[in-house]
Amino acid sequence: MKIRYSLLLMACMSLITFTSCEDKDDEDNNEGGNPSLSDNEYVNKWIYEQMDEWYLWRDQMPNESKLNLDQDPTAFFNSLLYARESTKGYTFSTIESTHDNMLKSASLDNNGVSSDLGFEYIPARTSLADSPIAFIVVYINKGTNVAAQGELKRGDVIFKVDDQAITMNNYQTILYQNKSSYKLGFGNNLPAKTITITYNYEENPIFLDSIYVENNKKIGYLVYNSYKMGDKSSRVYDVQMAQILTKFQQQGVTDLVLDLRYNLGGYLESAKVLCSALVPNRSTKNILQISGYNSVKQAQIEAMSTAAKNSYLCDYFTDNVVNFNTGGTLTSIPKLGDQLKNIYIIGTGNTASASEMTINALTPYIKEAGKKIVLVGETTMGKNVGSSPLSKDNDTRNTYVLHPISFKTYNKDKESNYDAGFDPDIDADDFELLFTQGGMKPLGDRNETMLNVAISSITGASRTRTAAASTGSYKKLPGSSLEHKPTAYQLISNKGN
Repeated sequence: MKIRYSLLLMACMSLITFTSCEDKDDEDNNEGGNPSLSDNEYVNKWIYEQMDEWYLWRDQMPNESKLNLDQDPTAFFNSLLYARESTKGYTFSTIESTHDNMLKSASLDNNGVSSDLGFEYIPARTSLADSPIAFIVVYINKGTNVAAQGELKRGDVIFKVDDQAITMNNYQTILYQNKSSYKLGFGNNLPAKTITITYNYEENPIFLDSIYVENNKKIGYLVYNSYKMGDKSSRVYDVQMAQILTKFQQQGVTDLVLDLRYNLGGYLESAKVLCSALVPNRSTKNILQISGYNSVKQAQIEAMSTAAKNSYLCDYFTDNVVNFNTGGTLTSIPKLGDQLKNIYIIGTGNTASASEMTINALTPYIKEAGKKIVLVGETTMGKNVGSSPLSKDNDTRNTYVLHPISFKTYNKDKESNYDAGFDPDIDADDFELLFTQGGMKPLGDRNETMLNVAISSITGASRTRTAAASTGSYKKLPGSSLEHKPTAYQLISNKGN
């Protein structure tokens, strides 16, 4: 049996490839497996074995003898999950019925291409009786048909799709019908707009970078929407990240606003680039993050030699972006953190996984340097655990891929106390300007709510506020378009690839 491990969120294995791992029963290794078992029994026995070895809450799993091995594998998998794993409406352990999506969701061989709409939205429950659910457009992906059409803008509120009202029953599927275009309806008798979808579009995770000079302060601003590197040879986005942060360093930026409000996670190596550029007094001997496993797996690791254990569990800061195929240096990573006074991070409930790891990993180093991280916005998601995709290759009877939560992530001080999310130091509402004249400002606009709050705090200036023009209200719901990204709720490592 071959198991692929592209560790999702906080993987800490160093060049370990889990291949040719034998099942407990050798005869189940052969393609087709044990003919005395039904297909469901055959798959479910394998599922239980993997969960028993890797699931973080294995001690909470029901005994195999009490389970129905002949039920549907998805139902069987879900029956093994610990009830307290679910947080804020999400259960992070998942199962896929086919290997087809594996490279898309979990491998460095993937360039991050997804079937994207061309714009991102957040669903919300409204106070309007005839329009209970709406989609609030938060940004338009550059280079898409939607961007070229110019029909949508940040802050548009969508109430209908193809003349159907958006409801609690359909809001998570109504824009995912594999259509080439959708007709979008808006309020206040505004005309509907038809948008053309861009499929197989590769989104650049670096949405925007700017430098603002305010009250004699040079403030760098970076909107980073997923931890995505590009292909593992050129790592185009990681190189671009390093180059932008080098520009910030060279132009004398002393304060940074890192905008992670729509960033649900991605690649560990991309997080290394960002964190390595921002950490003060960088050393490649310093720990970026540590992973902890279930009691049985952790005991096995602790029995290793010190070097092997540290290699297995820990990730460290780095000086360069390297080609994973050749090991050659693609570009150096600047030491911007040495000249930054403070780092402001914009976060929301859609800030998760690798983004939260970035906050947790940097915090002790920032404090030791006498500086601070200031969180602006809302409480973040709260995902301090990770998973590893497991599959059985060359087996026509078992094409399932498991993504069980397998480990918990810690910073160098062994802190991981953000399972309820990071609370903001300064509260700010992304939708504050939704009902004002002119609506929400574009990302990067000096008067955009979140950016305005951060810059005002850095400079000591008063916030710019605009009076609301409506008494309408919205409450954000789970199920945003951001969750359809291949990197959502993940931090994917090259280790084991």
